[in-house]
Amino acid sequence: MAAGGLFLEADAEELKNIIDRLQTQDQTMTYYGFSRDQLEQFVSLLPGRQVDRIVPVGAALDFAPHWDGFDLFAQFTRNVHLLIR
Repeated sequence: MAAGGLFLEADAEELKNIIDRLQTQDQTMTYYGFSRDQLEQFVSLLPGRQVDRIVPVGAALDFAPHWDGFDLFAQFTRNVHLLIR
């Protein structure tokens, strides 16, 4: 089954004003013009599992070891556990 994406845009002077627009299936949020302190405060206000990544505008498709809530190294590697008694 093919999946698609959706791009939503919101203009807010304060990040807390968009919390009610976010849903659990939202993955990446981009921002412009907010400080690290403002972003950390915003994250602390998010209920449940809303938004997996918050990155600057222009970095939404930049890969990182953690992507949309998943540890890519763990997802794409195989761990073999050996128990010896």
